[in-house]
Amino acid sequence: MDARERHLNTAFDITSEEWDKVLCYQRGTCAICGKDITRKPRPHTDHDHDNGNLRGLLCGQCNRALGKAQDKRWGWTPVCFLKAYLYLIQHPAKLALGRQPVGYPGKIGTEVYRKWAKKKKSALQ
Repeated sequence: MDARERHLNTAFDITSEEWDKVLCYQRGTCAICGKDITRKPRPHTDHDHDNGNLRGLLCGQCNRALGKAQDKRWGWTPVCFLKAYLYLIQHPAKLALGRQPVGYPGKIGTEVYRKWAKKKKSALQ
């Protein structure tokens, strides 16, 4: 038994063949974003930190996001994920105002934003 096999068996109670079966079931993609996870780096084997249940395979980005979201210090629950989904497809600002306000399409506070805001301000004058 090699090191990977020992790790999968100890940490997740699965064999490397079972891990491959999960990857095949997910069609070689991250269970959340759908990104191809068949190349290096190897996908993350995601599990529930509360009960140890193996959930599936994720790309590194989704695994980190899920880990941060489920950090007990932040109080996220599965219901929060549903609410976040609904928030992203049905914006409260649009519902409240009856229109969809559109501002800067990027990160606020950057140099690019400051240039954009300056140009917008002079166009309004």
